[in-house]
Amino acid sequence: MKTTLLLLFFFNSVLAWSQKPRPCDSLFFADGTIAGVEDIRIVENGVQYRLYGEKYGLLYEVKSENLKKIRFRNGNQSLFSKTDTLSKVDIIIVPEPLDTNQTWYVEMLDGNEYYGKILRKEARFCVFQTVSLGEINLPFGKIERMSPEALPELVGDQYWFKNPHGTRYFFGTNGYGLKKGEGYYTNTWVLFNQVSYGFSDRFTFGAGTIPLFIFGLNVYPFWVTPKVSFPLGGDKWNGAVGVFYVNAVAESNELSGLGVTYGALTYGSTDRNATFSLGYGFIDGHWADSPTASFSAMHRVSRNGYFITENYLIPGNDAPTLLLSAGGRWVGKRIAIDYALMRPYGSNFGNGLWAIPWLNITAPFGG
Repeated sequence: MKTTLLLLFFFNSVLAWSQKPRPCDSLFFADGTIAGVEDIRIVENGVQYRLYGEKYGLLYEVKSENLKKIRFRNGNQSLFSKTDTLSKVDIIIVPEPLDTNQTWYVEMLDGNEYYGKILRKEARFCVFQTVSLGEINLPFGKIERMSPEALPELVGDQYWFKNPHGTRYFFGTNGYGLKKGEGYYTNTWVLFNQVSYGFSDRFTFGAGTIPLFIFGLNVYPFWVTPKVSFPLGGDKWNGAVGVFYVNAVAESNELSGLGVTYGALTYGSTDRNATFSLGYGFIDGHWADSPTASFSAMHRVSRNGYFITENYLIPGNDAPTLLLSAGGRWVGKRIAIDYALMRPYGSNFGNGLWAIPWLNITAPFGG
């Protein structure tokens, strides 16, 4: 009950915070006007800025002699010597390079999405050549996000957006890595939590834990998953090497750690691919005598749906264990939900029709 109340309090606090007006920097001009701005850049003899709420808008510049002060959102202020009231303040538009051949993805605050090219930028909007609607005007203050992207795959009359979780299967990884600045949070059966982040286009680092303290246990398990990915020629072959390392913080913990080091070879795109992996497990500094092999695959079957299978051959003292799984993934642009059935086969698991359910939710961020 306490845990539920704490979670409700946390989410209500986040919701209340998200609905508050966000603070912004302010420019006080010498003619007495004030402007809310962002992306302030102090340059020689002046200040460059964009209007507040227009992070993709025009870049303006005003000379220092036309300013009284800058008030930053953290409370700091920059004062200028010129304080006489002017009848007119000269503001110029700073030219910025614009590639009119680049395809852009634009997401508006109302949820509408567009693919196309920026023809030019005006004072309060950009003139956008969409793929399906022709030329339209998009107000900068209504744009949630813009990013240069290749035109997505057109299937029938629908554009299939990029796979938001294309670097992993249910649990195991493939030869693709997160791009620099991309990340995701994933939760499996409420208790298993992990955050992964792309520190470069080649290096991804993840860390996870199980919050056993909510059950009154003084054990804090954790794991880390560093991974280096790299292309292997062409646009279909990719490889990766990494480590999955597990340990725990506890009052008496004599375990030096366990996990597996692996290499993965992937063929295909982030929508349709297959991966073969080979890894050696270790525990307390002792390595396994035989490797663990895995074969995984994913195939996009619709705009929002994937079929996924992930399978392992795990060595044992007497006989190996075969772990098979099959299921699906539902994806939106902001979330992915995995669901599957897993079934181990071996001398210790008996016969009969039974399987272990798998449920996982992933939310991408950044990028």
